[in-house]
Amino acid sequence: MLVAKETELRRRYDVRWRLTGVATRRSGWVADPDGLNPLSVLNGHWPAAPLHACRDVREWIEKTRADVVFEASSLDAQTGQPAIAHLRAALELGAHAISANKGPIVHGFRELSVLAHEKKKRFLYEATVMDGVPIFSMFPLGLPATVLHRFSGVLNSTTNVVLTEVEKGRSFDEALSVPSPWA
Repeated sequence: MLVAKETELRRRYDVRWRLTGVATRRSGWVADPDGLNPLSVLNGHWPAAPLHACRDVREWIEKTRADVVFEASSLDAQTGQPAIAHLRAALELGAHAISANKGPIVHGFRELSVLAHEKKKRFLYEATVMDGVPIFSMFPLGLPATVLHRFSGVLNSTTNVVLTEVEKGRSFDEALSVPSPWA
């Protein structure tokens, strides 16, 4: 499926990409500026001898020669770290930074936005709201003549799960204990 999407992106839009690094708690920081095989990595088949094993995020970004860093790390909800540090490093080293974490938005939005502007890079975070519904890009990109004054609603899927269970007649405490469909 990943290969089909890559082929479609290349054919229709002339978008080409290469996976040059992956960082996980279990496998560490792996970098190969010539490219890793995404299907192998997804199936747990890491390179036998990675070209570059890295000690930290800065070294990893430098060795991957990343144009874009996708950040989805575990973090401390009270500080947004280490996600903020990862995004800051990406921007400082000249990569666009994309996060699916709310922590960096809550605790580091202004700093990361200013840094992205200074470095002439993008700091994108749309995946943090409503499972990636295009709230932030829909109006300026898709409906540029529309002025959005405000919107309201439940902006995360976890709350929707709880409210749906309450609507079904469960108590709030029972609804909170329902296993997440994403866990």
